[in-house]
Amino acid sequence: MSDEWELRYEKILECRKNLEVPRGYENDYVTLESVGLGDDWITPPQQTSHSQTGLVLVGKHFLDARTLGGEGVRERILENGGYHPDVPFRDVLEDALARADARLGLADVYVTQALHFLPKCKRSAEPRKGILSLSFDAVTRKELRGRTVVTLGDTAALACRRAGVQYTYARHPRYRRGDPTADIAESIKRALDILHDGRK
Repeated sequence: MSDEWELRYEKILECRKNLEVPRGYENDYVTLESVGLGDDWITPPQQTSHSQTGLVLVGKHFLDARTLGGEGVRERILENGGYHPDVPFRDVLEDALARADARLGLADVYVTQALHFLPKCKRSAEPRKGILSLSFDAVTRKELRGRTVVTLGDTAALACRRAGVQYTYARHPRYRRGDPTADIAESIKRALDILHDGRK
């Protein structure tokens, strides 16, 4: 990482680590630190997907606390580059990137979340508006500054729209109709055109 990027990242990481579940949400959300995954990244997939120049892919949140609570889960996630090995998110992204450009892999993008808290259960549930805005404004908005963004699903798109962040929309990797991999690949292609045009 360049010195400037590393300094910026460290500041945003500190913002994420300082996030506390606000009053009224304690029964529904926890922090990454509470499940042993705070470490030295803003969200675990950045163990692999941490490009300082590539596209930014914004998901909803990193799983739920119940999924992360099993024995040995933390170690398996770390062994799998920050992605849960039993959740297809990584495989879908890898396939979509390869379809969009055979030269692209997970290390060529930056993956983050609209919500940096973890729901205690039901990762498919939509985050409550107040906590989504709190997390996005405190952390994600800073990550996206000056970057070309692809949102993965409705929640990430909504958060970006509320914050005035430009984005290319893609379906979430867990979308159950059609072929989400193909849809994400097409969105990545469009975003790559934007990225490359911006560098001319």
